[in-house]
Amino acid sequence: MVRGCLAPPLEGCVSTKMIFYEIEFPLNDLDSDAVEAALFEIGANSITFVDRGDEPVLEPGPGEIRLWSDTLVRALFQESPVLG
Repeated sequence: MVRGCLAPPLEGCVSTKMIFYEIEFPLNDLDSDAVEAALFEIGANSITFVDRGDEPVLEPGPGEIRLWSDTLVRALFQESPVLG
């Protein structure tokens, strides 16, 4: 899924508008580290891993990163400013 959003300008910055695009897809059997690296390499501003079901991940140990068995990946991309 791909979404585009036009962020409202901040107060005092009336002439600048930013366009953001969001893509999301299931992680499935992909390696989360490789997916994250690839998305940042192509210009993602942020990446979020989301639970697609109802599977709690409670208090992972120090340095431990656990993902859900059914994980959704969301990546946010920002276009260049549109000056108007």
